[in-house]
Amino acid sequence: MIGPHQKASGQRGVVLAVNCTPPEADPQVYAFWMALHRHLAALGYRLVLASTMPLDAPEVDVIEIPFLLPDFPRRYPTSAKAPGGVSGETLSELARWYGCSVEEAEAGHGVATACFDALIDAVRPVAVMGWQSANPVTRILRGCARALDVPFWSGERGWVRNTLMFDLVDNSLLSECRLSLGLATARARYVPAEGLLEDLTHRACAAASLARYPAEERVDGAALRSRLGVPPDAPVVAVFTHGEPSFAAYGSSAAGPLHDLSPELLQRRMDAVTDELLARGCWLLVQEHPFNHDNGRLLRLRTDPRVIPVKANVSSVLDAADVCLFTIATLQFDAVFLDKPFGLLSRSVLHGDGLVPMVGDYADTAAFVDALIALEHWPARRERLCVDIAFLFEHLLLDVAPGAVDASAARWAGHLAGLARPRDADIQTRLSEFRARWTPPVEHTGDELPAVAASLSRPFAETVDAEGGDPLLQLERALAATPPERPLDAAERASFQRRCQAMGLRGQVEIDAALLRRDATTQPLLPSLVVAELMLALGETSLAHDLASVLASRFPLDQRVRDLRSSAVRPVGSPRDGSERRWQPLR
Repeated sequence: MIGPHQKASGQRGVVLAVNCTPPEADPQVYAFWMALHRHLAALGYRLVLASTMPLDAPEVDVIEIPFLLPDFPRRYPTSAKAPGGVSGETLSELARWYGCSVEEAEAGHGVATACFDALIDAVRPVAVMGWQSANPVTRILRGCARALDVPFWSGERGWVRNTLMFDLVDNSLLSECRLSLGLATARARYVPAEGLLEDLTHRACAAASLARYPAEERVDGAALRSRLGVPPDAPVVAVFTHGEPSFAAYGSSAAGPLHDLSPELLQRRMDAVTDELLARGCWLLVQEHPFNHDNGRLLRLRTDPRVIPVKANVSSVLDAADVCLFTIATLQFDAVFLDKPFGLLSRSVLHGDGLVPMVGDYADTAAFVDALIALEHWPARRERLCVDIAFLFEHLLLDVAPGAVDASAARWAGHLAGLARPRDADIQTRLSEFRARWTPPVEHTGDELPAVAASLSRPFAETVDAEGGDPLLQLERALAATPPERPLDAAERASFQRRCQAMGLRGQVEIDAALLRRDATTQPLLPSLVVAELMLALGETSLAHDLASVLASRFPLDQRVRDLRSSAVRPVGSPRDGSERRWQPLR
């Protein structure tokens, strides 16, 4: 096994994976990547992780990439290339997905394609793992990998709580579990391992909260009913939507029709089901996915006091409901083990063989609602659903609950080790060239920097050459002259200085961030802090935010870092407006 800060050589091959989950959002995903790195290294493989946020992973090759497609040309303005062969309909769908212009979608598609082509050429991976199959960036990466016949999986958080899944195909009805004849045969013959159903039930019931995203504190169902003005004995149906944009966003794709899902169809069904339930004296609590609030993709609700939109903890809403309605939301898997009857407004992976009532399977809405509230059929349905989910858990999901991460990472690493593509001696050179090419360039005019530098901290002002000259070069000289307490070796220092000179200030931000991630105890705070303050003062808020996040994780008690973090705020996932100053590399 390699040491804690030693990168794997990867003699048998390189695995390229994408991470889009912040450690604070789900620490188990981060733990899985670290464990996967260790197990791959032990088998002779190297993990390269393309991440949409900084990661505290000094032993792993981490390459930061944008999360949003329109951010690719904003981050790499000199790297644009015409996408070629992309239909106008595809570009229109991308524009709708991101709320941008068709021109921005075209530029984003082109630069992202060029970036991933270059990355795959640099690492020449044995396998590639994207993140969230419906995401346009993942689809572009998949196209780049498959054009070279590189095996590709789409990863994401799994259907069952505290699991991950890596699918060769897609998700829901387009996943291996529905498309593979072999898996269908195994599913028909499956008998759960002893104790597994009880374990899965405990996993759902023991969860303090079932929310996968930030949510308010959980309250019991009676308390939520009281707060919303719902009578204690009233029949309550809770509606949970999935997050859009998703399959339904691709108008030209078969994914929407295969899931019986489109925004227009879902709205019509919601209206009809609402009318039928209201006529039967029911109350409706409608809990939209957090993404839908963020993206303004909410269902239009009937104006009736018994139809209540809620933004509560999903556990609270489940507790308050007698029956639930889902689209393709993964919360339905928890509902099975929590013994909560439900029906479907679209086809999910649990639909099939009449197992769960789905509105499209019935002649009219009244017949569907009859089946939905016929609770005498629920126990038999639940028994079959529990077995179905246990099959998925055993055959397609990786358990990343605390205590299970290491074994799952070893299982997945062993599976990937069935592929071998021995790395060549030039990989490090190609990877360095990729980083140099795809490190965002920075521009400066030079006239605004002296005043900004003078307004910064006294220690920094004292390090800047008072004799004049290019202020950005002065900054780099000051930073390069302030090494960690453990001096860089000759090769590290030469590389450090070359990159400073070649890439300018943005290069320095990345270098300082890398040094911080390498060794928090020896890297001095001041140089990186000064760079971030300078970026903020010049209006480069998003760049300051990137480095401030790293600083805050390393020096959480430093007041100056706290002030910087609170000032350099950029909403997660928000595209830049193009008004930020761009900098050119020093010549």
